[in-house]
Amino acid sequence: MSVSTVSRFLRGELTLKHETEDRIRAALLVAGYEQGRAPASEAGATRSGLVIGLLIPHTANSYYGRLADAVVRAADDEGILVVLLSTLNNPIRQLEYVELTAALRLGGLIYAGNYRTNEALERVIASGIPTVLIDEDVAGMPPVDRVLVDDYAGAYQAVTYLCSKGHTAIAFLAGPKELRSSSERARAYADVLARYGIEASDQFVLHGSFTEEFGAAAFARILSTPRRPTAIFAASDVIALGVIGAATSFGIRIPADFSVVGFDDSPEARLVIPPLTTVRTPLAAIAEAAVARLRERVSGADRPYETITVPVNLEIRGSVAAR
Repeated sequence: MSVSTVSRFLRGELTLKHETEDRIRAALLVAGYEQGRAPASEAGATRSGLVIGLLIPHTANSYYGRLADAVVRAADDEGILVVLLSTLNNPIRQLEYVELTAALRLGGLIYAGNYRTNEALERVIASGIPTVLIDEDVAGMPPVDRVLVDDYAGAYQAVTYLCSKGHTAIAFLAGPKELRSSSERARAYADVLARYGIEASDQFVLHGSFTEEFGAAAFARILSTPRRPTAIFAASDVIALGVIGAATSFGIRIPADFSVVGFDDSPEARLVIPPLTTVRTPLAAIAEAAVARLRERVSGADRPYETITVPVNLEIRGSVAAR
């Protein structure tokens, strides 16, 4: 049964067969659903009774899986129950989940992901559900509380480290152009090159998705350029892993032939050979700030929307060599 069918039924907009309606009501009863309230704890522990949603693009990428775990842990410390809503990167499913959030009358929503439009977020804000945005935003974002990592500082540290190792031809494999993180990291990349007196080259900046496939394809493209770079700054560890995998298939050694720096500090970054130098994103701090801010909004806090910027740091491992 689709998400939209359930949400329309809950809003009284749809009549279903009696057995179908009974199945929906039974499922909600088992879940303890009651207008955004959590079921009472069997152990009798004091709980807030608050139920919130966490909207993410998918869980296949370890970043979002780890982010979801961090949010659940932070919420659990506050006695809050989290309903995970994974859109599978489907814009239609994203809008359906927004409808379901309103239909279930969830107490609040943490909205995470690298979506390229604001339509779903605008709808959930219009519904009156307290919302906190984490991880990304795009131009024209409606007023909302945000918890974001310091993308500029992270990229600045990464590119500075490469320059300090003597690299003067550094490629940047960025995320989608529409995202704030992409523009912030690109700005830092350009600023560091200017600081070191290195001329920027458009052929060294490639935009794409946060996938290994993009990393591999971009690396192959870089190899075909007349002036080959000696280092790559990847906008995510997943992209960097794609680069390393492609390099291995081409018989290119990391870091002897190419140096690579990522962004996120995923578990894979520590396991890959060589271990990946990367910018660490503190997911626990992001989750704790988001849950705390959302709880304030749910409690009726009336103050201006704010953006909380979480600091990052560079984890130096074995994927960078001096020139």
